[in-house]
Amino acid sequence: MTSDEALECAFAANEALRRAAEVWDATDLDAVQRCRDLVASAASRLEPLVHADPNRLPPELSSVLGELRQKIRRQVRLVDACCAFQDGLRLTLGLAGQEYAASSVPPASAGTGSSRALEA
Repeated sequence: MTSDEALECAFAANEALRRAAEVWDATDLDAVQRCRDLVASAASRLEPLVHADPNRLPPELSSVLGELRQKIRRQVRLVDACCAFQDGLRLTLGLAGQEYAASSVPPASAGTGSSRALEA
């Protein structure tokens, strides 16, 4: 892998992570899925760099790679936590097997602190 190819991989991964941050909305499961797809794309774009000979990569790329890995880990944890929360919320509200939407909160729970926070 040439230096230019390595830099192109890093740039493409960073761009995918930037777009993932732009689409992120923890209250919108479609946005969470788009974010997850973009993070997966960023990780796959970094894979050639992970397997490349480090002696052939530009020295400044080492710190960039570390930063990109951290961003990917952080975003994966965020997506996982959001999905786990949404799954728990669906189970709590008796909506298993359905997508959660704030408008589907049962009237009995309307006005509670947790449902108001979700609707905000």
